[in-house]
Amino acid sequence: MTRYGTRSRIGSERPRRSLRRISVAACTALVCVGCVSAESYEIVLHERDQLLTERETLKTRVRVLETDKRRLETSNESLANERRTLLENVEGLRTQRKDLEKDVAALEQTKRSLGQELAKREGQLEERETLLEERAAELAGLGAQLEARNVELDARTRELQARDQEIERLKSAYEAFVSDLEAEIADGQVVIDQLREGMRVNLPDAQFFAPESVELTMHGKVTLAKVAAQLRAMPHQVEVQGHTDDLAPSPALAERLPSSWDVAGARAIAVLRQLVAHGIAPERIRAVSFGSSRPVAPNDTPEDRARNRRIEIRLIPVIDAPNRPLAATFGN
Repeated sequence: MTRYGTRSRIGSERPRRSLRRISVAACTALVCVGCVSAESYEIVLHERDQLLTERETLKTRVRVLETDKRRLETSNESLANERRTLLENVEGLRTQRKDLEKDVAALEQTKRSLGQELAKREGQLEERETLLEERAAELAGLGAQLEARNVELDARTRELQARDQEIERLKSAYEAFVSDLEAEIADGQVVIDQLREGMRVNLPDAQFFAPESVELTMHGKVTLAKVAAQLRAMPHQVEVQGHTDDLAPSPALAERLPSSWDVAGARAIAVLRQLVAHGIAPERIRAVSFGSSRPVAPNDTPEDRARNRRIEIRLIPVIDAPNRPLAATFGN
């Protein structure tokens, strides 16, 4: 702005100098008017005109320069305003930059947090995948167990069906036993019980063996012949169980059979042999001695002891029969 002001002062001093020169020339011309010739006068006028023209030219130039000055001042002011605006914009941009830096820092923190969360989630996902693999293996094992259970269930279903059929056969056999041994049952010589699985024929000791003996009576042999006739028509395994009271064997028996186990076993063997003699296959039958270990009544009266001395014939379905020898020998 100072540069433009200096130029304007220089431009305004030039016309003033020209005017002084013109005045000096005019005075000189007046002084010398009488001395100069007409030709000299013309030269002076010509110079005066030139000077006047130059003066006008200079005035015009001054006006142009003043216009340029005003335009430059306006432009300078505009540039100053623009500079202030640019400075304000720069300050705004700096503020925005600081805000953006804060945003970037916040985003970086968010990025780190998200990275940590992602790593955590990935770890959880790996644990879930491991758990899913374990569950899949467990499910596979359960599937195998289920398949085995289904096979077992099918087998049990077939077994139940077989048992239902067995129950029907036992029911028919029970009715046949009762019909054929009706008189013996009525006299209490034979007691027949239909069990949940199988059937039991209870033979009181007094009806089948003489006192102090392990030999079958004739009545016992006749009754066992009827029992054998029914057993032959049935597919069951036959178990002959010998039971006694809690008294020791009599002296006559004790010489050969020193314990109640021996007495019960010998009587069971006698019944087994009688049944085999009447057509029961040996592989279907066995004899067992329980001695006095399974009483059905207290051993405190003669009547109850007589109830405990007994032979039980158990009919066991083939599917439940133990896979062991069916015959046992006691005594002879």
